[in-house]
Amino acid sequence: MQLLIRGASQVVQVANRGEMVKLKSSMGDLAILTASESEGLSIAVDSNGLIASVGTDSDICNQFPNVKWDSIVEANGRSVIPGLVDGHTHPVWDGDRVHEFAMK
Repeated sequence: MQLLIRGASQVVQVANRGEMVKLKSSMGDLAILTASESEGLSIAVDSNGLIASVGTDSDICNQFPNVKWDSIVEANGRSVIPGLVDGHTHPVWDGDRVHEFAMK
């Protein structure tokens, strides 16, 4: 398996029913999992980079008992939003950058 993220306090599943695209009112339909006081949440990612499972730390540990993980990320009680790609940018400089096209 490629990646284990463990110990999250919250996992926000943007596409919780296998949707490839969300449009209009469905964009507000999120599944927000919240950890208990005694146990965090984990996300298992397979060797193809796909989310294999989401659940409590112990559920994921039991589901993949003898797996060697390529990477383990300790979420340390943070929120995780798997699969979110935030494609917008923020302007770094004020004004336009038209002159940069000539430099290319």
